Amino acid sequence: MADISTNMAWPTAGAARVAGSSNRDTPEHRFISSCEAFLEYPCNLDRTLVFDHTLEWYRSKLVVQSGKLFNPFPKVRLLKFWETNKTSDGFEENKPSDLASLKNHCQERKLQDPACRYIFIQSKSALARLELTKEEFTYISSYHQVMPTFLDLLFTCGRQERHQDFHYTAFRHENYLYRDPNTADVSGLERFGRSGQRIQQCYSLHSAEPSRSIPDWGWSIRQTVVYHSFDVQTGKAAWIFIKGNNSIERRIMDATKSTRSVDMAARSHQTLTGSFGASLTVHNLIIEWCGENWRWYINEMEERLRNMAKFAVLADVDQLAGPDMISTPSRPGTLLIPRSARTTISKASPTSPSRLRGSFARFSTTSKTENSPTIGESGIPHPIHTENIVEEPQEIDIGGNNTNHKINLDHMFSFEKLQDLHQIGEYMQEALMVLKQNRNTIKEIREHYATLMGSREFPFGTKDDCQLSISRFNQRALSIEKDLEVQQSRLETLCVLLEDRSSLFHTVQQYASMQANKHFAKYSQDATEFTTEMTASMHDMTEKMHDIALKTGHQTVSMHAITVFTLVFLPGTFLATFFSSGILRWYDSDGELASSTYSWVTEKDRLLLFLAIVLPTTALIITGWLILFFRSKAGRSEERASQAPTDEEKALPGSQPSEEPKFPGNREQPTETEPPKTR
Repeated sequence: MADISTNMAWPTAGAARVAGSSNRDTPEHRFISSCEAFLEYPCNLDRTLVFDHTLEWYRSKLVVQSGKLFNPFPKVRLLKFWETNKTSDGFEENKPSDLASLKNHCQERKLQDPACRYIFIQSKSALARLELTKEEFTYISSYHQVMPTFLDLLFTCGRQERHQDFHYTAFRHENYLYRDPNTADVSGLERFGRSGQRIQQCYSLHSAEPSRSIPDWGWSIRQTVVYHSFDVQTGKAAWIFIKGNNSIERRIMDATKSTRSVDMAARSHQTLTGSFGASLTVHNLIIEWCGENWRWYINEMEERLRNMAKFAVLADVDQLAGPDMISTPSRPGTLLIPRSARTTISKASPTSPSRLRGSFARFSTTSKTENSPTIGESGIPHPIHTENIVEEPQEIDIGGNNTNHKINLDHMFSFEKLQDLHQIGEYMQEALMVLKQNRNTIKEIREHYATLMGSREFPFGTKDDCQLSISRFNQRALSIEKDLEVQQSRLETLCVLLEDRSSLFHTVQQYASMQANKHFAKYSQDATEFTTEMTASMHDMTEKMHDIALKTGHQTVSMHAITVFTLVFLPGTFLATFFSSGILRWYDSDGELASSTYSWVTEKDRLLLFLAIVLPTTALIITGWLILFFRSKAGRSEERASQAPTDEEKALPGSQPSEEPKFPGNREQPTETEPPKTR
């Protein structure tokens, strides 16, 4: 049908009422009333296949979700019209600044609906609100009579803290090909270029795009929501694209300006066949977008998976979990062995549970069925097995000393590594689900057009002319669908590999736990033997102390007896020695006795000489004894202070006792300075 231009303006509701009751039920009047009641969308639609109660549910749901879907005061206008007429050689751009300018652009223009109109609705990010108001969206939908099921896909957009219902996808369509004069008066909307016979469809596709929104992960899965309407009589096409960035907008605008491929150029819309082929080309453009980056996205996941899992495959777990990695335990409250007895240590590192506990403290000892990653649970067939995956041999630098061993063991088999594996598994399952949904959507689009071509209601002239375009569309869409199938097979193989690596990781953890239990059992056995030996030794020491106590008691009794006799004879011995010293001279003749009052005479010079010798000697002996006593006391104090733990030793973990015991688990050969154990 040729393009018809009129100078008629958009009629008002008053003008429609003046026209009389005969015009109240015309398609034009119903269409104008629908546009005026745009706030009631989708209940205001003139024609739809959806039941009334479902329309009311959509309307109420749109009101509830409008807060997260639309920005009531958009500072940046991201609503753009890109359209062309049949008489134009190019496309024109229009950016409505508000609802009034939007209405003016759609209603009050003197031309018919454009031959092709692209409407781009964007948001600042995939998790942000759309940069237009609810009123603007409902008016656009009412003016273009967008089918209500388009809202199912719209609800996946808008502001979200995290993706909710984001991967929901569907293909919906409503076709009005049957010309029934009772429901569609063709002549009533001729001035808008609408015949009443059109096909409608909406769908969403997802693709992996480079992104910085996720830390340490340079990819993000993003969606594009598409609505398309095509008039099979006039060839007029309308498109609505909802996207979190302008990638689709740039591609479509570049394709319409391209001189290399004219399938989407403005001139292609001058004929019905060319317009139909341009619509199929737009479908191919969206389908190609959804399949172009999966190869590199899966390569990134594969590389990360292999880097994370190579330690579980190549690490020498026996060495890292062996007794050479065990340190001496620190147990307060046990018997201490003097340091002199612990100067010689055996070269063989014995079993010690403390280092083992430190090395595997972050391990999870639960079974794989409880903490396995959520992969392989959806019944996905695995056409490729891990036996067919060739892993190149790699070398792992695990260090050259025990410290590096311990650090690498914690790093290689930490719980953080297990979390990373789970995260990779989530990314894989997400990508696998999206690939399946994309394939199903592409298949439904192909089958939909194949059904249209086989329908008796589709215009025969259009059907014959469009067979070539349909054939080209099917070939390109099927090629992309096959490529997505290949990427899906790759992901399924990686999921099997991830499941095997996760199982191996859990096996390593369980093996490490088993080795820890063995070391603990050996340690307990050695500690029991050591306790038995110490008990026997203490029993021997107790018997010795008992014998010494008995002997000491007997010796004490003897010393008491000697002391008593010494006290008895000491005064007499002293006096006898003093009297015989010559200091006193006795009179033994009668003459001398008669001339003296006493029978003796004191030799003063001898007495003075005695005192001069005895007193200094006594003082010297007492002074020497005091010096020796205090020196001995100071030496004992210094020895006790040297044996006390220092502040640095007290600050060390597990060092409550000043000395660390050496159990039989750390058997030491006694040094030559250790006194032998004798009864």
